[in-house]
Amino acid sequence: MSRLPLRPLAGAALLAAAAMLVIVAAGWSPRVEYVLTVVGVTVVAALALRRLVAIVAPPVWPSPVPVRREPGGVDPRVGSIEASLRRGTEDAGVCRRRVQPLLLDLAIHRLSRHRGVGLVEDPEEARQVLGDEPFHFLSDVVDEPATTATLSQTVAAIERL
Repeated sequence: MSRLPLRPLAGAALLAAAAMLVIVAAGWSPRVEYVLTVVGVTVVAALALRRLVAIVAPPVWPSPVPVRREPGGVDPRVGSIEASLRRGTEDAGVCRRRVQPLLLDLAIHRLSRHRGVGLVEDPEEARQVLGDEPFHFLSDVVDEPATTATLSQTVAAIERL
């Protein structure tokens, strides 16, 4: 059941009352039925105009009520990351443009946050913490698709941080 919009009703009633005051001030004496008809028509017109404007030009600001999401089993971002990792084992360009920067950002964040080590500032300590193969994958330019073993070692090293 929808809530009755009180603000437009009150505005329309106020507008109708103002119109009636102008009519009375002009010297006319309207009948009660006439006044009620004018108020009713004004209220209906205001509501119709409000609905028409809402349909034609919806508000551009976000709704104050957050959009309810169905509780899913897996975050959609996980599927995107899985697809990137899978494509990174097939195409060197995808690995260089998507997989390596993603894992590098994760490694930099986790190294600095959990270990206090900067991958760029202190590469030797980062190499000791990550291991040789994950460090080389993250720091070298990717010329060929990454192997599944390299990706799994790199992800496991980042998870251990």
